[in-house]
Amino acid sequence: MLKRYVAIIVEDRIGLLIGQFIILLSCIFYIEYFYSENIYPDKRAKEVFVQTTCALLNKKLNAQASSPNNYLYRADFLIHYSVNNIPYTHWVSGNGLNTAFTKHSAPKEEILSQFNVGNAYPCWYDPNNPSIAILVMRHYWFSTFPLILPSIIGVIVFYFLLTNLLEIISNWLIKNRAKKP
Repeated sequence: MLKRYVAIIVEDRIGLLIGQFIILLSCIFYIEYFYSENIYPDKRAKEVFVQTTCALLNKKLNAQASSPNNYLYRADFLIHYSVNNIPYTHWVSGNGLNTAFTKHSAPKEEILSQFNVGNAYPCWYDPNNPSIAILVMRHYWFSTFPLILPSIIGVIVFYFLLTNLLEIISNWLIKNRAKKP
């Protein structure tokens, strides 16, 4: 009777353990993906990119239709700079390495207003690939907000996963002790 009861508990717990493991892996993969796509590039830019001076040749507010009568916006700058006497001229985003468009135009217009065409400004380039440059470092601390909920869920699920695993081990030990004469 005890063996059958323990076997049922262990089977139920294993299904729960598998579900918890899948949720935990999902949280880990989401956090890793978000970090590698949104946080690491800017962290690397701050640590590795080399500062130089660039000339601002043009600036514009790019608008992209997201649906009828709705637009997304991005501040773009045409910069010119030289690395090892090799000239580079290209468009860069007003948000670090992030080239995504956003819903509101006012913050992008504010960024554009901080720069005057024809002036020289500090900019940063990737020493491994000097064609990649940044005029405005992205320093939005709230870019980490999407990590909060998966982190909390991951910690809670990890706690219950360990609790569940210990319960399975405990029940397995009870079952094996019951087999001994």
